[in-house]
Amino acid sequence: MTRNSKVLLGVATFLPMVLGLMLVFVYISMIPEIIRMVTSTGSGSDIMSCYLSKIFSGKAFALIFLIIITKLGVLIYYVIDVIKRRFKSDAEKVFWILLFVLFGSIPLIVYYFTKIVPDPETNRSNEITDL
Repeated sequence: MTRNSKVLLGVATFLPMVLGLMLVFVYISMIPEIIRMVTSTGSGSDIMSCYLSKIFSGKAFALIFLIIITKLGVLIYYVIDVIKRRFKSDAEKVFWILLFVLFGSIPLIVYYFTKIVPDPETNRSNEITDL
């Protein structure tokens, strides 16, 4: 894997977390408008419909969709990398895959910095050979 590919993979690994933070800010920015809508309607039954209409608005829904797509793509890439990579035992492969599936983004970041970044293939592929 080239150095540029590793950087791109690193960006893709952190992207779901960055998008998640953006989603939190979008939700926080919606609070005043939700409060305004609830106070203007005055009835308790409309509170939930106002809340849900704002939560699943265009910006929030687009961010949720991007988070799901990037997270799924990165997860598939890392599982394939674990399957193809040589480990001391198959138990270590199963361990990494279980960590990815059960604990989300944190194991992906740990795997990126412990297995992908220090991979010596980067040094070999970037060498300039004299002919």
